[in-house]
Order: sequence, then structure tokens, then C-alpha cells
Amino acid sequence: MNLYLQNVSNFGWIFLQPEYNVLKFAYRSTGFQHSPEARELIRQSALGRKHSAETRERISASIKGQDNPFFGRTHSIEVRQKISMMNTLSKIYLYDEFKSLRAYLFFLHLLILLH
Repeated sequence: MNLYLQNVSNFGWIFLQPEYNVLKFAYRSTGFQHSPEARELIRQSALGRKHSAETRERISASIKGQDNPFFGRTHSIEVRQKISMMNTLSKIYLYDEFKSLRAYLFFLHLLILLH
């Protein structure tokens, strides 16, 4: 936002004093980070919130067919191989003497590394 527009917006804020706006001045909120307390309040207010059946249908319809971002595209052979390998891997979990997880490895990778 250029300085002129920001000054005009600030004048509107000061002159009109709208009740609905919590900001004191006009500026971008890009890069703003909520405090941990505010994030927890936002998280608590969102818990248990569920979409209605109608809303779920609208969301589903909005990403079908030509509206889907991947519509008309296909995965490359390399990506298909990676997906296939990740779907067929078995995880091996390694714990220390205190029974806390130290690491997990993929079984297929171990076979490749041992050869």
C-alpha cells in the first residue's frame, strides 16, 4: 500500500472511528504472528466445529472435474514410482532402553542399503 493511500485510510479510521474495526491504523497484516495465547483461543473455538451435510456437498462439488487443480494432469513415471514405493514400505521403529522412540526406518530402504 503506498503512503498516500495509507494516509487516506488512516484519516478514515480517525475521522469515522468505525466500531467494527479493531485496528488503530491502516496497514497490512502480512507477517503478523498471533501470540501463543491467541492461537490457543482460536484452536479452542474451532474444536468441535463441524460442517453441515450441505456445506460438505458444496465443498466436494467445488473441487470436482474442471475445478480440481490437478484436472487434466498426470503424475510422471518417477513420481508414480515414489508413491508406489512409499505405499509398500514397512516402518521399523527403534526404541532405547527407556522405551522412548529413537528413530524409525523404512524396511525397503534397509534392504537397498545392505546390498
